[in-house]
Amino acid sequence: MRHDELVAIAKYGTDEDRRLLHLYLTDPYYSFTPRADAPEEFDEQTSFVNESFAGIACCIAGNASGKSYSMAFKAAHFLRSTPPPTDLCKYFIASQTLAMVGALWQEKLSKFLPESMIESVSYFNSKENHPRTVL
Repeated sequence: MRHDELVAIAKYGTDEDRRLLHLYLTDPYYSFTPRADAPEEFDEQTSFVNESFAGIACCIAGNASGKSYSMAFKAAHFLRSTPPPTDLCKYFIASQTLAMVGALWQEKLSKFLPESMIESVSYFNSKENHPRTVL
């Protein structure tokens, strides 16, 4: 959005307009924009985020390429927009170590989910914030 559009919403918008503007400006879920695809550089973050995959979605990239952040957004979007098929439905995050899963939860995925969606967190190792389950 352009600056003048933001000012107009803040000045003339309804309370709901201002609430939505605040979310857009401050909440990572609403402000996240994937990088534009650059297939010639093997960078397809927008396609990965927007595509619907049957089964397991996987991405491979280099260090600090944005893959875990875009995966966290994609997972949060799925959780926020798709009702579970049963009360006992499970979602899993897999990684090489429990520390990596814990870091993904603490540093990325938890930022995209509102507290109202998180009933509880039980920890495998609470000192290091390694969650066992997140309800």
